[in-house]
Amino acid sequence: MIVARIEGGLGNQLFQYAFGTQLANQHQTELVLDLSAYANKPPHGYLLNSFSIGARELKIDERKRIPERYRTGKRSILNALAFGKDEFRLLRERRFGFSPKYMRAPDDSYLVGYWQSDRFFPGVGSSIRSQFKPSVSLSVETRQIQERMLNSSSIAMHIRRGDYITTKPMAVRNLGLGYYKKCIEMQLERRPNSEVYVFSNDIVWCRENLILNCPIHFVDHNSIASANEDLWLMTAAESIIIANSTFSWWGAFLGNRRDRIVYAPAHWFHPNTLDDRDLNCHRWLLVGESVLDRKAA
Repeated sequence: MIVARIEGGLGNQLFQYAFGTQLANQHQTELVLDLSAYANKPPHGYLLNSFSIGARELKIDERKRIPERYRTGKRSILNALAFGKDEFRLLRERRFGFSPKYMRAPDDSYLVGYWQSDRFFPGVGSSIRSQFKPSVSLSVETRQIQERMLNSSSIAMHIRRGDYITTKPMAVRNLGLGYYKKCIEMQLERRPNSEVYVFSNDIVWCRENLILNCPIHFVDHNSIASANEDLWLMTAAESIIIANSTFSWWGAFLGNRRDRIVYAPAHWFHPNTLDDRDLNCHRWLLVGESVLDRKAA
């Protein structure tokens, strides 16, 4: 079996599941999920169960094979000696970004990492798309918005703020409004009748600061617990402007409307920090920011 440690928000969970699916397919074995990271109910809860996934959760009696540092609960010395040699082989992402060495992971691997690139699952794209569909009924309001988006020249815009707004040094950049306005200008040149649907973890700020030359709809009825519905709405848009966020990355990747345009930030991180060369998909339209845009972030 291949065991994927699932942790973080929904975007990260989807990448972890996708890479696990790739390796399980290579070895013709099953994918199993370790959900122990959600035992204490972190702010970003487990949401993969809202999709039509095929993997099962790791059983209690299989947990003894998890590498020691990722195992929860107390264990006796005798148990440690008895089962230590039968542990899953730890595959930990050491450096951010794609590397072909990870694709050679053997069967019975325990995956720990974020695996943020479609290059980590080149052979299972169709399987991923079929599994990453809602398994539960969407809310009435979500279905109503989805219908409007499907029947118009809609463009989803994801603005990530929250934890990105900080004075602490961090690799990820806070995209300025200049990036979004530039994307909208490009979109309106191609499709003048576009209507924008805004998704954000700070809708109040968006209402106060976002002024565009086209109709704007602020999607504010979902919460962290129903973030999967916002993600699914993004897939319904004719085009999408993503943030430097795995959440809207999947909103872009899973959309399948004809002639869809995906606008993505040319740079996700500050210079000389993390490698973002393999983050954006090759058909996406990469949009850069000017120095003034960055100062206004």
